[in-house]
Amino acid sequence: MTIHVAKRVQTLQYLEVHSLAGGLRIMEIRVLKEVSTVVGHVCDACGQECYKHADPKERPHSDEHATFSAHWGYHSNNKDLDRWNCDLCESCAEKVKDFIEKTLGGKVRVEERY
Repeated sequence: MTIHVAKRVQTLQYLEVHSLAGGLRIMEIRVLKEVSTVVGHVCDACGQECYKHADPKERPHSDEHATFSAHWGYHSNNKDLDRWNCDLCESCAEKVKDFIEKTLGGKVRVEERY
């Protein structure tokens, strides 16, 4: 689950005038509107909140989360075109990784860090 915070701005239409060299003017009609920003995630397994913050002291789990997903095509067993998504905290993601690797004998691919 993703946590969103919406900046609430009163919808207001206004005219903005820019004066340019040589006496030219550009006039634009602008509208202020509400903007939603992702600030964190909630683990779908344990419910722990994982927030995005510039200062790690403010939130120790600064957006440490994993997203596991599956996208099914045609000819799947009753899942045609389904999309599965699950947000996990770091602890639950480690448990899933261990289950895949130790119990199922699979491998979780780790991309190169940059």
